[in-house]
Amino acid sequence: MHTKYEAKLLGSFSFTIDDRPVSIRAGKQRSLMGLLLVEAPHSVSLDAVMTALWSEEKPPRNARTAVHIHMARLRRILCDVQCGSEKIITTKRSSYQIDSSEVKIDLRLYKEACQSAQIARSKGETTLEEWHLTRAVELWNGDLLEDVPLGTDYDDRRRLLREWHLDVLERLWEIRIEQGASAQAVMLLRRLLASYPLRENAWCLLMTALMRDGRSAEAVSAFNAAREIFTEQLGIGPGMRLQSLFQEVLTA
Repeated sequence: MHTKYEAKLLGSFSFTIDDRPVSIRAGKQRSLMGLLLVEAPHSVSLDAVMTALWSEEKPPRNARTAVHIHMARLRRILCDVQCGSEKIITTKRSSYQIDSSEVKIDLRLYKEACQSAQIARSKGETTLEEWHLTRAVELWNGDLLEDVPLGTDYDDRRRLLREWHLDVLERLWEIRIEQGASAQAVMLLRRLLASYPLRENAWCLLMTALMRDGRSAEAVSAFNAAREIFTEQLGIGPGMRLQSLFQEVLTA
């Protein structure tokens, strides 16, 4: 019988074997497993492993030996859940690699959904694009390995992936506003802007949704709120698109 592996890297980290959760409690071993899954299908050098595991502290003098010990314990944990599972992690010279062809990884599925949406958009297939964007949003449960420390390089990757996801959300709501779901979009965009108030495109979408929903006074209030935020936090006024929408509200 074929063994089923599944890894969730978006949000809290989890790994299952045939739907049985693998309990990886030690911090360094969680980081090691998370690192191999994030980098899959590529191998990870021993030096890169050490950088990730001791990113916020001075590595021990015997760091290489410590990595080998953590790897041996990680493999033992996998074997304890199901004998033979430890073989999905291989050692090649001075690097480690996980056989990602055997693992269902939400991060990979998310990226595939986003890429499929981009292809659909380039072909003008909006319905298909919306389907893929919706799939991507369903897969997103939070920042990349939000409970696994991997160092500043991966902090940057978390930030970039978060920005990518915000773009996905905005594009999905742009489509749905065009389809007439303005009231729902208003609620969701306000929630997004409460956390990310400098997203000018989100303010534009909010104003558009309010106008489409016949709420011109609220659209004006949204413009004023955006102008105040940009002025206070960035020292600049709203961009041309926001200003154009504001003029559109005034002349409607």
